[in-house]
Amino acid sequence: MGEATKPCPSCAEQVQAAAKICRFCKFDFERGVMAAAPPPPPRKSGGASMVVIVVILVVVLGICGIGILAALLLPAIARATRNAKITGCVNNLSQLWKMQHNYMVMFGGTERAMPSETGGQFWMKLTMTTPPIVDATLADVYNCPIKASPPGAGRTDYRGPSGNVNEYADGDAVGADKDGNHGPNEGGNVLRKSGDVQNVSANDPMWTHAERKTTP
Repeated sequence: MGEATKPCPSCAEQVQAAAKICRFCKFDFERGVMAAAPPPPPRKSGGASMVVIVVILVVVLGICGIGILAALLLPAIARATRNAKITGCVNNLSQLWKMQHNYMVMFGGTERAMPSETGGQFWMKLTMTTPPIVDATLADVYNCPIKASPPGAGRTDYRGPSGNVNEYADGDAVGADKDGNHGPNEGGNVLRKSGDVQNVSANDPMWTHAERKTTP
């Protein structure tokens, strides 16, 4: 014998006789009305919002950190780059002086004399020997690395002695940067006959001495 049923007055579907609420339309048999739907579960938006906030904070702090590091590192990188170029300039003057000693041995005769030319021509003389001590097509040694543009063919960024270098004393300047090579009023490198090269400021006595003993 089948289980007793009853029709739902709302949807006319057959439900168990003992049912209090229609399983099809949720009609409440005792109250004679539709049963209220259960409230929806609460939205879990707080956690997602917090994650978004945390991500934004991490991104903002990261950008700020990169900006601070850049502000600290860029000046140091600029100084290191300039110091490297100054060292390259020192090496150029040192190499030119060593090659003048080669000239003295190879072409200086019995007196082992250096060229008597003055100014930049003293250095350019190294390209005029046979064979040339400095190949004119590979003349980077004549270029100050700090200066923006090269001096051009047959010219140099360095001053040479203003008189006969063979008559100079060991402490005399025989070569130096031209004014402005390292920037306005920045001084530059000075080469003495003893072979040492010093980087000096524009108000250093050595720079003033070089202005008297050397010429473009």
